[in-house]
Amino acid sequence: MINYYVKEGQSLVDLCHEIQLENPEYLKEYHNQNCSLTERLKDDIVQGIKLYIPSSSEIHEINKRIRDDNQSFYDFPAKGRFPFDFKLCAGNYQITQTTYSDDIILAKYEHKVRLGFEGIKNGYYNLLFSAFDFIKNEDFSETKADTLAKMCIEVIYPIRYIIDTIQCVDNICFTRV
Repeated sequence: MINYYVKEGQSLVDLCHEIQLENPEYLKEYHNQNCSLTERLKDDIVQGIKLYIPSSSEIHEINKRIRDDNQSFYDFPAKGRFPFDFKLCAGNYQITQTTYSDDIILAKYEHKVRLGFEGIKNGYYNLLFSAFDFIKNEDFSETKADTLAKMCIEVIYPIRYIIDTIQCVDNICFTRV
């Protein structure tokens, strides 16, 4: 344990960056475990206070615990993978695009998209993407060109996204159904 006096303008995040501790909450917890009741931190640190910081071997142990708890402020994903639940992406989304010219709205295009999680098949995440309910300037157009455009969109969509579960961040394969 090292006694450290906080410099002007320094925060817990700055100090953690300096000592290479990956989460400032763990530094606050470490200080509070080793100080007297009157020296306990509730919020961020202020200039001149004495702060108990861990030694380099303790920092190594604390960083291991931080990574095990998946609470690092740096890019150290648990077991080499970023945790992500694709089921949470499923749903309908409203997309709006507005075209302006000198603060005057020229056109407003809207449509909805649906992202559905189909499940995991053969070790790959399968998501289905489709677009529908196309609107221009808050009007549903019923012209022949619009009907033809909607039919073309139905042929183009849906798109199935197949994402590798082993390296779900790096290898993303797109295939049309």
